[in-house]
Amino acid sequence: MSGDLTPIDVATAARRLAVPPTELVRFCVLAGRVPARWAFDAEALPELAAEAGWVRLLPTPAPAGLDAQLRAAVEALREGDHRDGRFIRADALWRGLSAPDAEALEQAVTRLIAAGLLLRQPGIEPVAVCIPREAEDKLATLAAGEAVLDDLVPQ
Repeated sequence: MSGDLTPIDVATAARRLAVPPTELVRFCVLAGRVPARWAFDAEALPELAAEAGWVRLLPTPAPAGLDAQLRAAVEALREGDHRDGRFIRADALWRGLSAPDAEALEQAVTRLIAAGLLLRQPGIEPVAVCIPREAEDKLATLAAGEAVLDDLVPQ
């Protein structure tokens, strides 16, 4: 262990990674990376997150409100060049948000997928998304704040 030499437990590591503790344990078991006594080196967490695909796309702190969070999520997809088959796990869009905010943003992303404004990678779990070429202009207006979800996908 490096840094302060104090190992951290599963709950603390999961909180810092913004993933449920069960997902952290599941990944470690499946990847054969079970740490001794389930004690993690805090400085190794970024490497673990990258290996597991636990990316957080929203800025820290995340913007307040669904419209602002959706704008930030779409802009992060655009900036990360997640277009035309360059998929990323959808949960990266709401990772680190409070449970109610994460649920609202997940529902908004689901609406964008249903409307064809985001493309879902077929047969993959967890859900992975990218921006299809034909939706780039519409999503650019959303990212720029010139449109909101209900403008693009009426309920």
